[in-house]
Amino acid sequence: MGRIVCAQCERPEASCWCEKLCVLCQSQLDVHLCTDGLLYCEACRTACDYKRANV
Repeated sequence: MGRIVCAQCERPEASCWCEKLCVLCQSQLDVHLCTDGLLYCEACRTACDYKRANV
């Protein structure tokens, strides 16, 4: 699999300039890019079984 980039800005997580909000619950705590290119908090990643990108 290639590098995963943000669906909004098309950059990898380290250089993503988007506001760090979970797309599901709008939380700002522990938000990271996942393999679908969207940002999720830890609780939503766990509940939905999403995997972090580039980890």
